[in-house]
Amino acid sequence: MPCIFKDVKNHGYLPSTKPMLELPQQFSAMNQILDDMTIIQKNGTDGLLLKNKLRETVDKELPNFMDELAKTDPADERLNAALFRDYSMLSAAYLLEPCHINYLDTKEYGVAMDYLPENIAQPMKFAADRIRYGQPLLEYAYGYALNNWKLKDDKNPENFEYDNAQLYPGEGAPITSNIELIRKFHGSESEAGFVLIHVVIDSKTHLLTAAHEKMFEGAQRKDREMMNQGLQMHLDALDLMNDIFKKIWTVSNPKDYLEFRTYIMGVQGNDDIFPNGVTYKGVSELDGPQYYRGETGAQDSIIPSVDNALGLQYPRNNLTEYLFQMRAYRPYNHQQYINGLR
Repeated sequence: MPCIFKDVKNHGYLPSTKPMLELPQQFSAMNQILDDMTIIQKNGTDGLLLKNKLRETVDKELPNFMDELAKTDPADERLNAALFRDYSMLSAAYLLEPCHINYLDTKEYGVAMDYLPENIAQPMKFAADRIRYGQPLLEYAYGYALNNWKLKDDKNPENFEYDNAQLYPGEGAPITSNIELIRKFHGSESEAGFVLIHVVIDSKTHLLTAAHEKMFEGAQRKDREMMNQGLQMHLDALDLMNDIFKKIWTVSNPKDYLEFRTYIMGVQGNDDIFPNGVTYKGVSELDGPQYYRGETGAQDSIIPSVDNALGLQYPRNNLTEYLFQMRAYRPYNHQQYINGLR
């Protein structure tokens, strides 16, 4: 299947095209619920997640779009990516809505939903299969971050091509000021900043992949000067990305983190919240409770690619076992690229 994360030369670990802003018209009910669920609505009113009405609305108003999905083009990589993004955002909201409501009242998360209804579970598995992603739950690249941005001042939204430089505002401006979120849970500036600074960091990963190419070409030719040039490019790229990351506190207040953190929690590792796992209703190949990890920046491809490019090895312990698990929580093309470096 085609994949949006394929052009590492020009876009690094970002999508090869601008993300799709909303699903096509035949999925309008889905678009509407995703818009209405955000806690802070654009007009300042309360969204479905704050009113504890998201699950009720999904159960009553969201069709099961499996017939419509079957008519879509398997090769439409932007649509497939947007379908996964939107269903994964909705699935996280459905599962964790009661936890956030409980947290607001008691500062305890309580217990999440232990199933996804057919009108989410079946399309979610369909979308995951389309993009060759094995864990049908909200993740970092396709769902929460790297496929969830739009240019704030897009002069030509019908042109899907973009330059990575468009995402970076340069010195003196807020680091996320050129882009904004497409889908969101809370709607605050802190939520947007928390997500989008990762996008800006990844907008510089094409510099990293260029460094990899130069390093390996120098090694293949036994050209020490070329190898050194590649290593210097590698260091410069990492320094730049680290400088961006240090600005996270300027765009996302740590005190606001718990306003949106609930919805990126996973099933595995959260036994108190998901004592029974999650059952995907109507999905025979996921028969029985499933246990997937939650969304995390540890699913980014930057550090694993650095490790493999430099041949770094790690001991096996609880932390590294978790990081090794995260290898499966990356886009298929990212996994191929990282394994190729090794």
